[in-house]
Amino acid sequence: MTNSSVKEWFRFSVRKLLILVSVSAVILACYSHLLSGYLRTRMSANTVRAAGGSVLWSTGSTVDEIYPSIVQVDLRNCKLTDDEYAALAKIPDHFLLIIDSNIFDQDTRRKLAEIECLSGLSLEPDPVAEAAVKDLQKQRPDIIVMVGLNGASSYRIYPRPNE
Repeated sequence: MTNSSVKEWFRFSVRKLLILVSVSAVILACYSHLLSGYLRTRMSANTVRAAGGSVLWSTGSTVDEIYPSIVQVDLRNCKLTDDEYAALAKIPDHFLLIIDSNIFDQDTRRKLAEIECLSGLSLEPDPVAEAAVKDLQKQRPDIIVMVGLNGASSYRIYPRPNE
C-alpha cells in the first residue's frame, strides 16, 4: 500500500463526521432508554419478591426475550408498605395487580390511584363494597377492577366507567 492511498483512506469531511456522530448518538440514546426501563423493571421486581410477592413476565416476542416486561404482580398475603407502592409506581409497563381485598381501604385506594401504569386490579378472596370500587374508578377511570366472590374462582368485573 502506498503512502498516498493511506492518506486518502483517512480523509473525510466534517459533514461526514457530523452525520456519523449524530447517528451514533441516536442509536446510543435509544439503547440507553431501553436499558433504563429494563433496570427499573428489574429493581421493582426484586422489591416485590422481597416483600413475598410474585411477578409474571411477558413472553413470546423477540423483544420480550431481550427486555421482558412485567404483566402481572401478585401481592396477596403480603403487607404493602410504602416501599412496595414506590416499586409498583416505577414499573414502566401496564400491568395487573392482585392484592388481598381486606386491605382495600381509603389509603390503599389513594396510593393505587397514583400508580401510573396500573391497568387492572384484582381483589381477592372476598368481595368489597361497591362504593369503594366506584371511588377508585372515579380517581382512575382507566383501571379495570375484578373482585373475587367469597373465595370462589369467579369474579365480578367492574369495567371502565366509559364502557
